[in-house]
Amino acid sequence: MFAKGVLPDTVIRDPRAEGLLVLATLDPALEPAGVRAWLTQVEALIRRLIAPLNGVPVARVAVALGRSFFFAGEAARFGLDERAPLGLREPPTFEAEDRLQDSDVLFYLMTTSEAVSVEFLDGLSQTRPIGLRRLEVERGFQRADAREMFGFLDGLRNVPFHERFRTVFVNREVTADEPAWTEDGTYLAYMKIEQDLDLWRSISLEEQEQIIGRRKGDGSRLDLPPATKARSEPDFGSGVPSPGSHVRKVGPRGEHADLKIFRRGGALFQRAPGWDTGRRPALRQLSGLARPIRHDHEPLDDKPGLSARLRSGRRAVRA
Repeated sequence: MFAKGVLPDTVIRDPRAEGLLVLATLDPALEPAGVRAWLTQVEALIRRLIAPLNGVPVARVAVALGRSFFFAGEAARFGLDERAPLGLREPPTFEAEDRLQDSDVLFYLMTTSEAVSVEFLDGLSQTRPIGLRRLEVERGFQRADAREMFGFLDGLRNVPFHERFRTVFVNREVTADEPAWTEDGTYLAYMKIEQDLDLWRSISLEEQEQIIGRRKGDGSRLDLPPATKARSEPDFGSGVPSPGSHVRKVGPRGEHADLKIFRRGGALFQRAPGWDTGRRPALRQLSGLARPIRHDHEPLDDKPGLSARLRSGRRAVRA
């Protein structure tokens, strides 16, 4: 998807904040005039959503448009095919277990007021007569300790703030072929990862660190001295961390050292089959990049010499 409005602020950083991903699918028969009317009503809802409450901001939202907003299959939709971001014209393909990738519009909402978010959702639901076909909501929350659900520090190698704008946001001086309206927008990817906490807790701390490739306390890489900052890490020089570890899978160095990543993780705790015997929360990851990246990665289970304990860790995490 292509999004605008993802700048961090006091609402997004507030550990009391709730996160919502609101996915809207529009009526396939909607005409250009109809979608303009729908967007006009949504714009009014957003103005009310982000208005300060008693002088204090309580909600922020980023709006993203999916490929299906611009195309119906290979055909143009709403006459907007020439204005589609380049990365959505031939997007990467992947398998998904749900319909999130088929949504036309995504609202990424962070708020400290549930009343405000409910009013927004109710307003969206009232747009059904003028074009809304389906509305789906994923809920999560901000974290107070910067750690993901397995207890490890998260986002350590996020692109630093001073590099974030040129990494995350479209700059048409660099990507001149992008449509003019995409300036300062970003490509947004959403990944939902299932985590089995009971299985993870049955693994020793040493094994957990081997699976992740970092120390649980300070987040430093296992082959480097404790307290080494993630952003100053050199290339991997040995078999530690293991080639099958998380840090080596998602943070390659060497020929990929110039790749930058920006993630905004949020915890999502929900009931699932087997709730009474094992909890399966999930970590949501929202990533923003100025250009879509196509990278064929090797499945974790195919890594030569992958140990049994790493396979146990793989079973504890399912994307």
